[in-house]
Amino acid sequence: VCTSRRAASTLPGSPYLLLAQDAEAQFAELLDVFGLRQAVDSGESRCGICNGKAWQELGRSEVRTMVPPGVLKDVDQFFQCGRCEQIFWPGEKY
Repeated sequence: VCTSRRAASTLPGSPYLLLAQDAEAQFAELLDVFGLRQAVDSGESRCGICNGKAWQELGRSEVRTMVPPGVLKDVDQFFQCGRCEQIFWPGEKY
């Protein structure tokens, strides 16, 4: 998967050239093209660190010492992996 026609022409195999420009639209495009929308919409997401699938939703007061102050100011919904305890929050890299 890439965004550059030049890179796509030099990659081995069958690269997919993303048409969307911004990250959110690119993610939506990948979900549609590769048939992944149902898997994502079902809520069966996995941790990007350890591949765990047990999640706990946390509030600001619970993550106060675990996230950057700027994030804490702007975000009120946090998730913690039940396996490795990594904290995640909605945003561009969600």
